Amino acid sequence: MDSPIRYQIINALAERDLARQIWQSLQETAPHSFFNSWGWMSAWLASLPADREIKLLAAFLDGKPVAAFFAGRARGLRYGFLSSRTFALNATGNSHFDQLFIEYNRILLRPNFAPNWTELWHAIGPWDEFLLPGLAADFAQAASLSADLRGPFSVLTDKIENSHWVDLQKIRAANMDYLSLLSSNRRSQIRRSLREYEQEGGLTIREAGDLSEALTMYAGLIEMHQREWKKRGKPGAFTNDYFRQFHERLIRERFESGEIQLLQVNAGANPLGFLYCFLYQGNVLFYQSGFGYGEGNAQRPGLVSHYLAILHNASRGFNSYDFLAGEAQYKSSLATHSAPMLWMRLIRGPVRMRFEQSLLAARNKVKSMPGLLARLKSLRDRFDSQG
Repeated sequence: MDSPIRYQIINALAERDLARQIWQSLQETAPHSFFNSWGWMSAWLASLPADREIKLLAAFLDGKPVAAFFAGRARGLRYGFLSSRTFALNATGNSHFDQLFIEYNRILLRPNFAPNWTELWHAIGPWDEFLLPGLAADFAQAASLSADLRGPFSVLTDKIENSHWVDLQKIRAANMDYLSLLSSNRRSQIRRSLREYEQEGGLTIREAGDLSEALTMYAGLIEMHQREWKKRGKPGAFTNDYFRQFHERLIRERFESGEIQLLQVNAGANPLGFLYCFLYQGNVLFYQSGFGYGEGNAQRPGLVSHYLAILHNASRGFNSYDFLAGEAQYKSSLATHSAPMLWMRLIRGPVRMRFEQSLLAARNKVKSMPGLLARLKSLRDRFDSQG
């Protein structure tokens, strides 16, 4: 007879040592990324105000943890009128705090342990919605999260974005000729930018060698990032004080562990850009940047900085340089591979699900209107010109 699964719910903010023991025990063998490492999770828990409700659900078999996840609890009104009891996987469920934008998200599972998924999702307590941000595609598949799922809840996919990444082994196999792996157009743009910057004294890239230098580069990154977004009339990521303070804490806590990389690219003596990356399990995950944009587009500081960072990390022997989720054109054009990442929700009850589907259909219809109106205007203009 199989041993029964025992579930334990822990107040993660009040019982952080117990949460750490369980999480680190599973982390030793469970597939996970930096975003689900204890380094990230511990900084996240320590950064949250004490009034946030964060639970850790742990499943035990024969006295040993076999599954665990954090769940932030939130209550409120969706769409301004629909009451919703919400949990969020390894997040808070609050947009202010979840601007951290967790990616490659998953539940930690002991290898070869196959949970009863319905039981696992509901063991945390009653809910109307379970937010599943930034899911790794392999986890979504393993957890059977698909639109045709039927049972006590349904699955709604809010967004799918590709995570583009560079296979650094391919660069080493090409004798560090990264440009040969890119399209002719992208090669031409990078070479032109390199020539432009050579006139300013040449390009150099430097990696922070100690915590003090890393924090100095982080400050430079914030200044450049905010200056550029302000020019665009947008707030920029670091307008959120919680976001800024979390990452300063993360850098302070994880730099000495070799999990944080800050890079500074100079054109001559002048800073051109800063890159903030995570280093984990042999991979580089690019997270945030700040670039100094000049007039015109002959100089492309973002492209050049990433080009140099990719070569730098290829020479250091890393496996991949991951741009993380996002469909920005520079990411796909510099990458050699991509994989989907998913933002999903579990919706409890058929009535709520039908309501959500109706709203989603209406939203998509509204989104399609500008394109439709543009096409109608084009047809009208063509008719008038021929008339």
